[in-house]
Amino acid sequence: MKVAVLLAIVFFSVPGAAADGQRGILFITSVDPDQAGTSALIDEARSEIQDENRQVHFDIEYLDPYLFTKAGRMQAKAAAFMEIKYAHQSIDVIITIGPEALDFAEGYGRRLFPSAKIVCFCSWLPNSPGAPVLQPGVTGVRLEPNYSRTADLALLQNPGMRELVLVTGASWDDEMKAQIAEAELKASRRDLNVRTLKAASMQQITSELSNLNSDSVVLFLDITVDGTGQEYISDRILPELSRAANRPMYGSSRDQVGKGAVGGSVVDMKEAGRALGKVAERLVKGESSAKVPFVAAEFQHYVFDARQLNRWGIDPVPEGSTVLYQEFGLWDLYKWKLIGLLAAVIVEAVLIVLLFRMTVQRRRAEREQARLLTMEKLESSLAAALLQLPAGMESAAIDRGFKHFIE
Repeated sequence: MKVAVLLAIVFFSVPGAAADGQRGILFITSVDPDQAGTSALIDEARSEIQDENRQVHFDIEYLDPYLFTKAGRMQAKAAAFMEIKYAHQSIDVIITIGPEALDFAEGYGRRLFPSAKIVCFCSWLPNSPGAPVLQPGVTGVRLEPNYSRTADLALLQNPGMRELVLVTGASWDDEMKAQIAEAELKASRRDLNVRTLKAASMQQITSELSNLNSDSVVLFLDITVDGTGQEYISDRILPELSRAANRPMYGSSRDQVGKGAVGGSVVDMKEAGRALGKVAERLVKGESSAKVPFVAAEFQHYVFDARQLNRWGIDPVPEGSTVLYQEFGLWDLYKWKLIGLLAAVIVEAVLIVLLFRMTVQRRRAEREQARLLTMEKLESSLAAALLQLPAGMESAAIDRGFKHFIE
């Protein structure tokens, strides 16, 4: 009973057993699946994995990295739990997200699922201290973010900037992102003072962000755990941090835009998820792992929050950028409706003018027709009268008819 309760705490699971003939895909993540980026990654990967001949069934297991770090036997207990849960289910591909998940899959995956191939999504460098060593046969997608793009842009948008503050948490993944970013930025931007602000606690990080120097700019990386061991979902705490900050806070992931980050050259986890799904799909369809190489990319695009741009007076943004949450004026909101209304008024005015001209022309034609008809009647009556007049009176009759015509 005690083990069952412990496992229930450790795992987030989407239950269900694949029926015979189905392809089985198992996501094992040590990054909270409630994180917006992780959720988008999984959803997009699932949408890409298709098999025309057999249905595909998906399961998700969440390995809480904090519990795995603190409890030495948790991996063995998790393996025992999965062995029972998936005893009657075939798993063709294991997709891991996070270092602890990959470590678990490499350590227990082949025993639990002998025929399963491993696909890894990783954001750490291959030789990073403490990072899992990729075993032969493991393929996947490696996220290689370029932090210099956002730093270069921040310098352009914030004249006088002298310091870039990297905000991160205390988990291994948080610290690894900070180490990669700091090493890259110190090498590429020697004119900047790059320092890392590690979240010892929310109170501490909020206080420091509210007292930055006027020549500082913030780059938010991630906070999944603070120094006290408290776990967080970064896009839920980011609004509070942004409100507290007295300097612009740029982001590293698209899901942070709209939560308080100005934006920048940010990672699109949906795009990364599609790449991850395409790799897994090739394995599902029978390709050998050896023939499916690792995909390494930035998956970055310029995305900004118009509200934060206005808050800090930041301008301009790179050409081709996506600007979200723009506040439009009356013309921007109803431009095409107003243009359509104006066009309708013009068309109606033209039609009225044409109708008026046609009416005038018709009346003129009617008057001309009436005049011609009168002349014809006069000519007819005059001719008849002349035929009946005595000789010598024709001239007087013609004069009277002409006078009547003129009148």
